[in-house]
Amino acid sequence: MLAGSDMCLAVGMTWALYSLTYLGKRFSIVPEARGLVTSGPYHLIRHPIYLGEIIAGVGLVLPTLFSLHLALFAVFLAAQIARTVFEERILRSTYPQYEAYAAHTRRLIPFVF
Repeated sequence: MLAGSDMCLAVGMTWALYSLTYLGKRFSIVPEARGLVTSGPYHLIRHPIYLGEIIAGVGLVLPTLFSLHLALFAVFLAAQIARTVFEERILRSTYPQYEAYAAHTRRLIPFVF
């Protein structure tokens, strides 16, 4: 269980940091339209940093799966999905080409969601 937890933490944080390198100076804490990135990990999914954070979050709750931590993770997951919706509203209103990008790129999980 701990090995799986460590793997999720390592993979999730590595993926998030890798994705962050593609944003460069376009990264911000508050959702802003600082440029549309569609290459690298953004070619596979629209929110790769959030996916990395979610995978790392799974790693955090995995050792204590049957506790209150699971409820907190559910709140975290809902917040991440809400962030994607809010961010996409901004991107759609700023970049007309975002609609085409979103039509062929999944939100968080390649080929699924």
